[in-house]
Amino acid sequence: MTTTGTDSIRTSLMELAEEKHADFTAKLAPTVPREQILGVRVPALRKLAKFLRKKEVSLAEDFLASLPHETLEENLLHGLILNEEKDAQHFIAQVEAFFPFIDNWMVSDIISPRLTATHHEELEGSISQWLTSNQVYPVRVAVQLLMSYYLDDYFRKEHLNWVAAVSNPDYYARMACAWYFATALAKQPHTARPYFFAEDGGEIIDPQTRRMAITKACESRRIPDATKEALRRERQRLTLST
Repeated sequence: MTTTGTDSIRTSLMELAEEKHADFTAKLAPTVPREQILGVRVPALRKLAKFLRKKEVSLAEDFLASLPHETLEENLLHGLILNEEKDAQHFIAQVEAFFPFIDNWMVSDIISPRLTATHHEELEGSISQWLTSNQVYPVRVAVQLLMSYYLDDYFRKEHLNWVAAVSNPDYYARMACAWYFATALAKQPHTARPYFFAEDGGEIIDPQTRRMAITKACESRRIPDATKEALRRERQRLTLST
């Protein structure tokens, strides 16, 4: 469905487009057809999202309702507008309506609502449900939110079990889980360590995800060298056992 409002937003995006940046973005998002990429930089999209949410509320709501969108940047803008939402239940309803139209990691990863710090308990329940989805991007959004907001003050050991139980086989879901565990090892080392090492009960994570998590952890500057050495030995053990 197309409206005058969404047409005006598309015109604004076209004015911000850069051909060279579109070519660069196409390399980062190979699953998105090149003709659907305008080449608008994220800071410009973020600025437009804040303007629409604060100054053009009805236009923003019309745009959110105009699914599916036609370009990558429209989908990115959609996610950024959702980030400005202040009502937790409204955010949850809107992001769930958006899930079927997310078709790449750039859009899923841009979803990072401001209200998480004040409504973490409300979002936590939805996150646990999204993790069980048979679609890849609800899972990735859920894991990203746990990684971004629930590894410090709101951390609970159950979150590690939630992510370990993710069964979605898609690469982008598995990589999100691996990234989460690597970050958890940096921020909550004593609690996260058993998920990496067999002698500590680490078989709870499937071997593929654990290998990916070990690789991410070894790339991290926040993981001590001694831990990295142990992780490399564990990765070798996993390789020999398969």
